[in-house]
Parts: sequence; C-alpha cells; structure tokens
Amino acid sequence: MSSSARHKAEATSLGMIPYLRFIARRDRWRAPSWVISLGLLALYFITAITLLMDPATLQSMTGFVRNPMLALISGPGFGFEAITVERYVVGVYATFLMIGTALMSHTTVIRHTRAEEESGHAELLRSHVIGRQIPLLAALGAAAALNLAVSLCIALAFIGSVAHPAAVPSLLFGLSIGSVGLFFAAVGALTAQLTTSARTASGMAGAVLALAFMLRGLGDMSAAAGGPVGWLAWLSPLGWAQRTAPFTDDHWWPLLLSLGGAFVLAAFALRIQSRRDLGAGLLADRPGRARAARWLATPWALVVRLQGPGLAWWLCGVLFGGTILGSLTGLMSQSITAMPAQIALLMGGPGTIIKGYVGYLAMFFSILVAVYSLRCVGALRGEESEGRLEILLADRMGRGTWVSAWTLYALVASGALLGMAGLGTGLGASFSTGDPTLLSGAALGHLIQLPALWLLLTVGVALYGWVPRATGVSWILYAASVFLALFGSLLGLEQQLVDNSLFQAIGQYPRHSPASGAILMFSMLGLLLWVAGYLGFRRRDLKAA
Repeated sequence: MSSSARHKAEATSLGMIPYLRFIARRDRWRAPSWVISLGLLALYFITAITLLMDPATLQSMTGFVRNPMLALISGPGFGFEAITVERYVVGVYATFLMIGTALMSHTTVIRHTRAEEESGHAELLRSHVIGRQIPLLAALGAAAALNLAVSLCIALAFIGSVAHPAAVPSLLFGLSIGSVGLFFAAVGALTAQLTTSARTASGMAGAVLALAFMLRGLGDMSAAAGGPVGWLAWLSPLGWAQRTAPFTDDHWWPLLLSLGGAFVLAAFALRIQSRRDLGAGLLADRPGRARAARWLATPWALVVRLQGPGLAWWLCGVLFGGTILGSLTGLMSQSITAMPAQIALLMGGPGTIIKGYVGYLAMFFSILVAVYSLRCVGALRGEESEGRLEILLADRMGRGTWVSAWTLYALVASGALLGMAGLGTGLGASFSTGDPTLLSGAALGHLIQLPALWLLLTVGVALYGWVPRATGVSWILYAASVFLALFGSLLGLEQQLVDNSLFQAIGQYPRHSPASGAILMFSMLGLLLWVAGYLGFRRRDLKAA
C-alpha cells in the first residue's frame, strides 16, 4: 500500500472505536430491547405451535397455509407437503420477524446519522478528531452487530425450544432474518443521504420495505395459484431470505444476494456522503410559500406539520393491512374445523368464527395503533429535550396550549388510524364472505377501542407532565396489556386476569357487545390523567437533553 493510500485509510477510520462506544452508550437500552423482543417472539412462535399442534393437526392445516391469500402475507411455504413444526413456523411467521428486523435496522442507522445532523449534534461531534465517514460507518457497524445478535438469538431460541430442531437449519433461519436487517440498514444509510429530515428518511426506508413486501407477496401468491409472475419474489430482499428454505432445502447462497445488495447500497451512501455538505441532502428542499395562512400559526397546525407525513404512511399501512387480513375472513370460516381448539376458541368457535375473527382484528389493530399514540408522547418529549420547545414558549404560546395540541392530535390521529383499519378490514371481510353488513361492524369494532388508547396515551402525558424521564413506564403498561391480550388465553391464564388488558376490557365487537362500563371508566380516568399531566407540565421546569 502506498503512503498516500495508507494515510487516506487512516483518516477514514480515525475515531471509529470511540464513536462505536458512543453509539453503544446511547443505545444501551434500545438495542437489547430489540434483540430480546425479536428473540422472544421467535421463541413464542415455535413453542406455541409445538404445544398447540400435534402432527395430525399440522397435516390438517396444510390446505389452509398453502392458500394463495396466506402466501401473500406469509410466504411460499417450502416443505409444506411434508409439514413439520419448524417448517410451519418458518413458512408462516418468518415474514413478521423480517419486518421487525428491517425496522430495527433502518431506524438505527438514521438515528445515528441524519437525525444527528438535523439536531446539530453531528457538527459538534465532527469537531473532534474523527474521519468524515466515521458516523455513517459506525452506524452501519452498529446495525450489523445488532443483526448478528438478533440472528444468534433467534437461532438459540429455536435450538432451546421444546421442539428441539436441528442446530444448522436453526442458524440458517436466524441468519436469513439478520440478512434482511442488514440490507435495510444499508437502505436507511442511503435514504439518510437523500433528504435533510430524519422523519422523511425513515418514511422513504419504510416505503422501500412496503415495496419489498408487496413484490414478495404478489410473487408468492402468483406461484401458489399457478400464476405467471412468481418471479416477482426474486426482486425482494424478503424473498431472497425466504429462498434459503431452512429445514427443507437449507440453501445458504441466497444470503449472498442480501449481503451483496447491502454492500452496494452502503458503498453508494458513503459515496454520496463524501460529496455533500454537512446537513444537506441529495434532494433539495422545496421552497415554501412567501406567506402562510393564518391558521398555520397555531400549535395544532405545527403538530400536524411535524407528524402529518408519518401519519399518512401509517394510514396507508393500516388500510392495506386491514384489507389483506380482512380478506382472509372467508378462508377462516372454511378452515375452522382444521384449527387447534385453543386458536378456534380465540375467534369464538365454529358458531361465531366470522364475527370473532373481525373482532380479533379490531383488537390486533388497536395494539398496532397504540404504538403510534405512544410515539406521539415520545415526540412531545423530544421537542423539549432537543431545545425547540423553549424557543416556541418564548413567544405568545402557553404551555397548556402546547401540551393540549399534542394530546388532541394524538387522539384524533389514533381515531383516524382505527377507522382506516376498520374500513380496510370491513371491505376485505365483506368481499371474501359476501356479507356487506361486516363493513359497519368492523368499523365500529375498531373505533370502540379508542378509549383504551386514550387511557394509554394519557398515562404517557401524565408522566411527561410530572416526571419526563419516566414516560417509558407507559410502554411497560402497553407490553403487559399486549401480553395478556395475545397470549393470556393460550397460556391458560384466568379470564378475569386476561380481561385486565386494556385491549380486552372493552370487548371484541361484533363478537361481543361493547362493555359500556369499561368505555366510560377509561374515558373518565384518561381525562383525569390528562388534567394531571396538564397541571404538572405548567408547574415544572423545562428540561434540556
């Protein structure tokens, strides 16, 4: 190596180890939470299927899982002609683990690159002795380490489960999940170079993930139905990972496609970063209007402008997801006799399977939308910790007005997301069963879950008003409610305990009549918590990061 090349390499890698330690310090809670959550999810999948389904039940489910509509959601289902627990879990649930890993990866990279530039922290960090490429290289390295940890955690979860699958296919399965995460870490690195906003970069990476899911789903659905466009799945990194076919064919070479794609995207991102200014993006910001409408000067309008683009993506996502899942209603009613008794009981049994499934989807989407509600509380705290709120309050806007605008926005946005999910579910269910009355039932079943989200939201607001650092406690309440709602009945817990979940207390309409007492209690308790947060925020000092 020549002297100039050696000096260039040293300049590029200067400060890598301290920067990696800095990232590890910042993500000391976030990173383990992702790894443990995905590992536990994989462990739950294989343990639940092992305990609930004997070989005869698995064989009876073959027709259900090989349906083209389920292939659209889950995947091609390799080895289902001689189905086993391991093949069932890999074929049906791998996609959900891949999506979780992809979200973890691209948000990690954007968090430590574009978000740092947007907040001004990157300029301060670069004043130290570090190479120009270090922030992006370190973020990619951290994401790669996270994905390796997730891969090993999933493999160990399989190996240590009650199913006791073979070690090598389990490792291949874990690495296939990690390969998707590595690819989307590179996607996040690229989108972080294209725009000046971390929110927009995350939205663009999410759009790539949605496109990958659609290409994979359409290709697998076509292949399951004997159609001509099965090749579309080969255009998706999710499809590449599924073509490893763990526990069936055990192909290792498709991992090279994800690794190669990640390398190309990361190299392109590094090339762009080396040529752009700090804080700039490849896509120029569009100039705004010379004069703004008067209503845009309100706190409500500011919140909408900050959160609106992300909400638009969420609305599209829940509408699409509701339509796809709702369209399985007819298939669920036809396959009820092949289902394990415990799963059939979750949907109400053979007599009420259609209404039970629609009601279950209402609970499922309320769990998803609650994530958005709690993220709004996190964004509220972020405005304060980043120092932007202090500037706003220096003007005529009052503290109470600010926190009220955020709370109102979160409530309205949650209602809109539930309504959109209900619309999609109702349309899909009506189309698949030929029963148009399911449209109104699904919409109402989703919307009546809003008081539960309101209570969860106001718990976060109350904590933010008095002890901002404790807002994460609301996520503990969320996790406990999700665990009871999804797993309580399967684990044989007392129904009275399961009903303590925020997502179970109101009931699953149209299978159950809404619990008016729970709706009233959640609404009033949420109002009291909001008042407590409102008063606390007005009394305490602002806290900067």
